[in-house]
Amino acid sequence: MIAFFRSTPFLLRFGLFSLLLLVLLIVGNSLFYGVISPINLSDRLQSPSWHHLFGTDALGRDLLHEVFVAAGCSSLVVFPAVTLGFVLGVPIGLIAAIEKGWLGEMLMQTSDILFAFPALIAALLLQLLCGSGGQNAMLAIAFYAIPVFARVAYSHGRVIARLDFIAAARLSGKGSIALAFHHILPNSMLPLLTQASSQCAFAFIAEAALSYLGIGIQPPLPSLGRLLLDAQNLLNIAPWLAFFAGIMLFWLIASCQMIGEGLIRYQADHRL
Repeated sequence: MIAFFRSTPFLLRFGLFSLLLLVLLIVGNSLFYGVISPINLSDRLQSPSWHHLFGTDALGRDLLHEVFVAAGCSSLVVFPAVTLGFVLGVPIGLIAAIEKGWLGEMLMQTSDILFAFPALIAALLLQLLCGSGGQNAMLAIAFYAIPVFARVAYSHGRVIARLDFIAAARLSGKGSIALAFHHILPNSMLPLLTQASSQCAFAFIAEAALSYLGIGIQPPLPSLGRLLLDAQNLLNIAPWLAFFAGIMLFWLIASCQMIGEGLIRYQADHRL
């Protein structure tokens, strides 16, 4: 395990370490200080100090606690959404890649139609039908991720499906489902994981945008998008409100992107 870790590119190791460190900080902060910050108007808009490392917001809440809890709430929306998109999208792409008839064509045409439907419009429709909330934001992000994973799985699956070992497996009597999940999926996993890391980075931006518009995570739970919205009118007197929320969002996105770039370099280094 240690040898494998040392053989991976530096960006992949650094991205994984950065994301793991952030998860530990989020969990530790939530365990020690709870999820909901107490309001203390006498401490409102205090600048960063030893007592409040990130300062306080307009309601006197400790901003460090708010930012880490907001990052945790965003993660609880983003990672399940991308996982759901992966689980539903990859089988569509794999089956379309191995099936050459009307079924594969129908699956990919449906996927392309979904891909043309903007995630923000999907979120607005879900808000209209079901109301605002993190769960609806998660469904909207997953709705957009499904065709992305389907297209990636399809493009790599089509290449692998032409190889000789797939023809040999087909001659041995294996069906399309077995070929897709026993042979094509293992050989496509690295590109799919690379896409998943990039999709997580996009999903963090999307979740912050939805929360900024008021249709994402709802109070009393904090969210990075709403922290940026609250800081918008206070930039002149309390710039730290936007700075630390922006840094946390950047940390999340950069960690996911570094993992994705590291996986690309790992794939290039181990390509036969």
